[in-house]
Formats: sequence, C-alpha cells, structure tokens
Amino acid sequence: MFIPADGPYYDFFSTGQLMIEGYMRNNACEYHIEYTKYGTKTKEYIYNDDGSYLLKSYYPNGSIHDEYNYDADDNLTGRFKTYRITGVIEHEGYYHKGLKYGIWKMYDSTGKLISEQTYRRNDLHGLSREIMMDHKMRILKYYYGYYDKIPLLVRIVGLFYSLKDKKFDYC
Repeated sequence: MFIPADGPYYDFFSTGQLMIEGYMRNNACEYHIEYTKYGTKTKEYIYNDDGSYLLKSYYPNGSIHDEYNYDADDNLTGRFKTYRITGVIEHEGYYHKGLKYGIWKMYDSTGKLISEQTYRRNDLHGLSREIMMDHKMRILKYYYGYYDKIPLLVRIVGLFYSLKDKKFDYC
C-alpha cells in the first residue's frame, strides 16, 4: 500500500472491498479507518496536531464498542467510554498518563447508573457506591489509599439512602 505525504490513501481486500482508508497532511496522518471484508468499520483513528489521537473500535454490526484517547507517547489520557452492542453506554472514566483517575461509572443495559468508583493513580481511592435495583443507593466502601497494592484502610459502610423516599436506612 502506497501512503502519500499529502492526500488520501486506500487499501483493498482481494475482493475489491475497501479495507483501509486514511488521509495524510504534511507526512502526518489525520485519520485512519479500518474495515471488515463486509464493509463495516472495525477501528477509527483521529489524530490531532500535537500527536495525540482518539481511537474508536466497533462491533461487527457497526455500532461503537469503545473510545480511548491517547497522548503523543501512546499513554491513555482523557475520557474513556465503552458501549454495549445496543449502543447504550456501559462504562466511562478518565485516564491520566495511562492511569485511572477520578470517578469511573458503570451502567446497566438500559443506561441507568449502577455504580461509581473513585480512582487515584490506578488505585481505588475514595467513595465507591452502588445503586440497587430498588432505587436505593448503597455506599459500599471508602478507600483511604494503598501501599504495595494493599488497601491501607477500607471503611465498610452499611448505610442505604432511598432515592425514592429521600431518607437514610441502616442495615
């Protein structure tokens, strides 16, 4: 496959079906898309001028599977999302220099929030909670930090908050 310094480039399966397409500007890739032999996208790379890029991957039916952001050194950075085959979001969170940071969320098959976990430097740190099916929020654990991958102190909280009744219940 010939890739020009400027302009579009393409590659094809032996059947003539498009396999790869992309666009170069000043010897730098602006986008690169890969396809299955049936014509559906498998991966899509969108590049920024600073060398960072967004990578999207797709299910065989063409719906989006996940979105990752990378910095110029190929470290995961920024927002991350995964989706169910139906297109409903499944997970989302943030990376900084390849490590999980901040609040990571998980959703059920209908897109309703079912859990949140807080990370710092790839370790659970802070509040982790789970939303129960009966619309009660259950605070499960509070993480205070780690030493050699072992939690220093984890506080188990047996407290439920009823979102419906707007009051706390104890278990």
